[in-house]
Amino acid sequence: MIKFETIWKHSCHNEWIQRGNYFEFFLKKGTPGKCIGDADSTRYYKFKERSEVRSTELDQGVYEWSANLEIISDTLFHAKYFSLFQVHGVILTTKPYSSLSVKHSGFNLSSPNSSKDVPSDLLKYNRKHHINVRVVIGKKKVIVRYKIDDKHIGTTSADKLQSDKLDKNFHHDSVKPFLKFGAYRWEANCDVTQIYKDVTLIKKQ
Repeated sequence: MIKFETIWKHSCHNEWIQRGNYFEFFLKKGTPGKCIGDADSTRYYKFKERSEVRSTELDQGVYEWSANLEIISDTLFHAKYFSLFQVHGVILTTKPYSSLSVKHSGFNLSSPNSSKDVPSDLLKYNRKHHINVRVVIGKKKVIVRYKIDDKHIGTTSADKLQSDKLDKNFHHDSVKPFLKFGAYRWEANCDVTQIYKDVTLIKKQ
């Protein structure tokens, strides 16, 4: 195991509370996020709400992220869609390499070319969970394995973005993969506080 440190910074100038390895995010229903496009409507949502942090860019290797999650809201499913964790390459122009989210049916794992609901008989979302994510960043692939409450719920795989394949006329804020977590949702029905305790990120090799 290699000691690895990152400074978690804002995503699109949002606010959050951090005390060491404790992170708290709050979203008020009806307030769009500050990222470009968050206030724009599509056929899926009227706008997106957001308060997230992101890691530094990650080199090739094996990383492990974990946290104890607690979500406080008036309803169990406080939005039509809400994200818990993402592995990104370039934001704004591409989909995440991998994401863990919750929909009305429960947990969902997605990558650029796939989306899979986690069967409720394997694991039900109930607001409080321990999340463990293993991220393998190779030369050409990004493979992400998810465990929740010590149960393996699935693995995603995506081709790694190459800088020579990106639009040179568009400003990209990253090429190497990085991690994101916090509160990000659309079609909300109430306010939410999303808490991550005991957050750790280590480099395995």
